[in-house]
Amino acid sequence: MTSTPTLSLLLLAPLATFSLSCGDDGYAWEKSGKAPALEVLPAASSSADVLASAAAEETPTPHGGLWTRCLEGLQAETDPVRDVTRLVAVCGPVTGMDPVGDGIIEGAIAEGAPVTLELPMAKGRCYRVFAAADRGVSELDVEVRTSRGTIVASDHTTGRIAVAQPDRPFCTGADDTAAITVRSGPGSGAFALEVLSVASTASH
Repeated sequence: MTSTPTLSLLLLAPLATFSLSCGDDGYAWEKSGKAPALEVLPAASSSADVLASAAAEETPTPHGGLWTRCLEGLQAETDPVRDVTRLVAVCGPVTGMDPVGDGIIEGAIAEGAPVTLELPMAKGRCYRVFAAADRGVSELDVEVRTSRGTIVASDHTTGRIAVAQPDRPFCTGADDTAAITVRSGPGSGAFALEVLSVASTASH
């Protein structure tokens, strides 16, 4: 039996720092059927991309089904914190995912001034990022890169709610420190974000 990994979520912009551990309760989806501009991690070389991608692909990733149904009909309202709370409430328990961090991260964002967060990822874990922005932001985007610069998750939808990935979690086959980049389209305003995690099928 392996010990529960301790994870931390660090906001690189001068907002706040969070640290906690996440649980490992198996996969419930089977049971229930204005922050300064921060430099994005440099692009990885082609060989590094291959290595990082191979490591990520070693871990089977469930997709579709409950992962997409839980998001159906959800629209951004006026309070990003409430929006993320709703997202987590409807998509967390049903897929067996638990929060990574002490709570929702709040911040300010503007076009051309992305916010970057560090996400230590543990081998055999899968993750999902839920974010929302207020009405001052016309478009919110979230992207996750490995330490080598390989994109492993991104939001494929439009609007003020962003989920990476929209149809599945992203899993890792090796311990790594990923970077979550949150970007705004035209406009500026407040955003909120939370990361959830669950053990991958390969770890059981």
